[in-house]
Amino acid sequence: MLDDIAPSLSHRRVNELEVKLRSRDDQTVPAEWEIAVGFALSKVGKIIDPGDQRSGNPDFIFLPRGSSDEIIIEVTSLSDRTADVENPVDDFIARLSSVGGEEGITPRLGTFNWRLENVEVEGRIIIGVPARRDIEAFFKSPAFRAFASTIKASPNETHSYQFEARGAAGVITFAPGKQYTTGGHRSYKIAQRLDDSRVFNALKKKEKQLSKAALDLPAVVFLCDNDCDLLRYEQMYSPGTFRIDDIVTAFLNGRPHWQQGPLIFQEGMPKKGNRIHAIVTLTVHRPWGFGGLHNRLELRGRLIPASHCADSSIRSEDFLRIMNAAVAQLPVPSSTPNNALRKYRWPASFGGGMMTGNEVKVSLLTLQKLLAGEISYEEFSESQDMLAVQLRNLDAKGLMITSVEIVRQEDNDDDWITLRFGGLQPDRLFDPNNR
Repeated sequence: MLDDIAPSLSHRRVNELEVKLRSRDDQTVPAEWEIAVGFALSKVGKIIDPGDQRSGNPDFIFLPRGSSDEIIIEVTSLSDRTADVENPVDDFIARLSSVGGEEGITPRLGTFNWRLENVEVEGRIIIGVPARRDIEAFFKSPAFRAFASTIKASPNETHSYQFEARGAAGVITFAPGKQYTTGGHRSYKIAQRLDDSRVFNALKKKEKQLSKAALDLPAVVFLCDNDCDLLRYEQMYSPGTFRIDDIVTAFLNGRPHWQQGPLIFQEGMPKKGNRIHAIVTLTVHRPWGFGGLHNRLELRGRLIPASHCADSSIRSEDFLRIMNAAVAQLPVPSSTPNNALRKYRWPASFGGGMMTGNEVKVSLLTLQKLLAGEISYEEFSESQDMLAVQLRNLDAKGLMITSVEIVRQEDNDDDWITLRFGGLQPDRLFDPNNR
């Protein structure tokens, strides 16, 4: 995509984007979005590089095909990184899992379940886990070590460990014989304020930048998903919280004050958006599916115009059609933003699979590495526990593999292999009694 739009950009701009792509740091995903938006718009019109000689210059000037109305395009990415640092739940749970192995509490004995409470501090949700710097000390504490020792002494019994962290309670429970971990906590990524800082701060920064640019053109800001639940999940809503549409609309248009006598029904808010005429959200979604086989990612876009001040061209059906056509030019994402920069020992399909009747579908590369000895049977069995049980059951019935089909994945490094079982084993060659 960068090659495609490079002729429309300055040499310096292309080099900067290349550096960000190769750096694999917190600038990489935002650079990918910037390139993707420019690529998409170039397919439905013309993109112009405003140059980099003065501060405040936007990312692109866009001229829709068949139109003479130029539009400023700004691309910015939203993430939950700050919230994740403040609430290191994932780090805590990952360390809990690894500590279990270090203490000899293997998945064959049972699993850890957990429940974390929370407190609210100045409108922020604080989950009851230690701060990131204190996680290691938590698991090395005499109290937790005693909890682990109790489990090893009586592995067939349920054990619970209650604790308090940062003012909120929590409990870890060892469930003997269970294969799957369960846990829960309140979402700390919901918006409890209409002027949610993640969105408002990003948009205010763009307002300031556009004012410096001093270009008398309507502006559209693309808010892109850099692992931001508020953007992705409309269902993350409960009474007293706000959706992304509510927040963006309040920024663009403000909110009227509603009061009857001394009773205030709705606090008013002045509009913050003067230079921004519309906002487009781009998010990556993973539909539900088993084992990754049906988890093809989806790219979704939404257009939110500033109804009170937007240029008529942006409020038109033609502009909506152009934006839809632009987004349709983008390829299906190969990874979610939170996984894009992670490096794994195993291929992405490792651990996935499906079983239906006498068929088993598994990652082809996983099977190859298993046969080559790079993956042990124990590792395979733990990651593919249901499939491993099914394979053992089919073998115990005396069924043999009758056909094999490889399902190619054009957009992936890994493929799938389907094993079909049928017929009875004519000779049990591996039966010790049949020698």
